[in-house]
Amino acid sequence: MDQMLSIHTSLAERSRQTLLADGFTSAGILQIWKRGKVFGYIRHLRYDLEWHVRAYADGSLESEPEPPRNTIHLFANPTNQMAC
Repeated sequence: MDQMLSIHTSLAERSRQTLLADGFTSAGILQIWKRGKVFGYIRHLRYDLEWHVRAYADGSLESEPEPPRNTIHLFANPTNQMAC
């Protein structure tokens, strides 16, 4: 079940800076852009696991572990999507 954490807009920039300082990088052109999304970052945890964090204009944050986009695991799970 997805859960959202809502943060004040002034904390969104601090969250972004903290994530980048902690080793997160931009998800790049393959990231999925949902309505209101401000940024999306990824941190590689292991060869088979990444941590994804997304921030939205309403101040909410969404976070989840996922298999790396360059592995076959994505194609085995129909709920994962790739942006075109």
